[in-house]
Amino acid sequence: MSSYDAQTDYRVLIVKTLADRDGWLCSGCGKPLGISDAQIDHIVPKSVGGKTRWGNLTLLCRSCNQLKGASHVNKAKGLRNNPYIREDEEPET
Repeated sequence: MSSYDAQTDYRVLIVKTLADRDGWLCSGCGKPLGISDAQIDHIVPKSVGGKTRWGNLTLLCRSCNQLKGASHVNKAKGLRNNPYIREDEEPET
């Protein structure tokens, strides 16, 4: 059996792509992120209709992801307003 894990490779590719776009910083607190501590997050949560697409994904550190919960990342109490995230990002209908 191979130790190759395609799902892990796919996650790393997504994290690297988002991190390159967003400057390798947590969208919540601005802390520098590495591959292992970056968590992929939906800006508009899936629970309220947010889609899994590049414009609706960002990276958060573990603390900010737990703080955000199911809120819009720019509306979550205690998180900074990320310039890469549009306030008007809405779920597709």
